[in-house]
Amino acid sequence: MCKRVFLCAAWIGLCLFLKNGSACEPCLSTLTLQETARAADLIITGRKVAQYPPKGMGAVFGGPDWIRVEVYDVLKGQEQRDSIKINSYNGMCGYGVVINDEEVYIMFLQKAQNNMVDYDSVNGGCAVKSLLIKNGLVAYNDSMVAMDIITVMIDEALMPPNP
Repeated sequence: MCKRVFLCAAWIGLCLFLKNGSACEPCLSTLTLQETARAADLIITGRKVAQYPPKGMGAVFGGPDWIRVEVYDVLKGQEQRDSIKINSYNGMCGYGVVINDEEVYIMFLQKAQNNMVDYDSVNGGCAVKSLLIKNGLVAYNDSMVAMDIITVMIDEALMPPNP
């Protein structure tokens, strides 16, 4: 009986440790594209050109701590630099911007609260973080749509409401 109680207590403890120590907090809700665009300090098109830790060195958890992105175009906000540092993974959780190498994306960013990176994802990652651009089309809602449609959607989201 004592052995069963011990094993049961150990099992419960292990489950609680794994739940609290390794699980990423899910978003209770996620901002729409329009809400994300309004909340963003910066919206750019660009591609990942570097990451830390570098490829091959392996991240201890999930993915790189941060990525360096080459800025192609600024759709909202002010950014004069050709490249910026963006938060990617927080430990094993992809709360920041997580994108593939060599692909071009639209990225929705907020000014970072720390000095380690320049920008972070909008709303702690509970928003649209990036949209893949391929052959002039943007991956949005399980479809490929024209870039012009996405830029119009962003522009409309940024317009002041009609009285």
